[in-house]
Amino acid sequence: MKFFRRSHKDTVSEPAPRKQAMQFLVPKGVGWTVDDLHQLEAGGKFREALERWQILLAPFQDPQVGPRIALLPEHRYLWIHMGMCYRRLEMYDESLEAYDKAAALARQAGDEGNLAEIANNIGVVHRNRGEVDKALHQFQDARRAAEGVKDMGLLATVHDNIAMCYRMQGLLEKAMAEEDRARATVASNPSRVSAAVQARVLGNLGLLYVDLGRREDAIAVLELALAKAREARDVMQEDAILHNLHAARG
Repeated sequence: MKFFRRSHKDTVSEPAPRKQAMQFLVPKGVGWTVDDLHQLEAGGKFREALERWQILLAPFQDPQVGPRIALLPEHRYLWIHMGMCYRRLEMYDESLEAYDKAAALARQAGDEGNLAEIANNIGVVHRNRGEVDKALHQFQDARRAAEGVKDMGLLATVHDNIAMCYRMQGLLEKAMAEEDRARATVASNPSRVSAAVQARVLGNLGLLYVDLGRREDAIAVLELALAKAREARDVMQEDAILHNLHAARG
């Protein structure tokens, strides 16, 4: 059986939920909430999610209102999510444009946490394009920034992303060292790392164990990853991990 080598390629950071704060952007009578958009993303319906995120931009594009509210965190949150949707749709130029807009807003607001997150997400775009050196440069920037703001979930994610770059280059020992750093970050602050991030770290570690011929270790880790994906109610991750787990079991 073939493994889903691309199943965890979009290891991304997760913006802090702002569901209640963002609800004011949802037009009345549309029949959906901000939470529904997150569920669309979790179910892989990125085009539909993107269309709805774009609707929420309307107040920020209003020439009368927009300039007064431009630096609200909800504004850059929208661009970050649109960037992610574009990336998952493999619309990479559009994704980078959205992240650039988010980064410009974050710099104006002095939001170092968002800048770290955006650098990580830009790195994912470059890696998906096969631009591994550019990706590593972005991930190193994101790592330093994540350390600075003490975002443990993002830091674990960045180490995992760096490991994936090394796997692409066939540098398995260096990849394992980064996965060890990702796991150590989770272990030091498990309550500050979401179940979804933990699932991705474990899932990618399982694939690395397969590459190293450590099939029993791969199975054990993928089983843990599956439990975390189910805890996070992340359908896409659960499906990918199940596929890889079945393949590892042979």
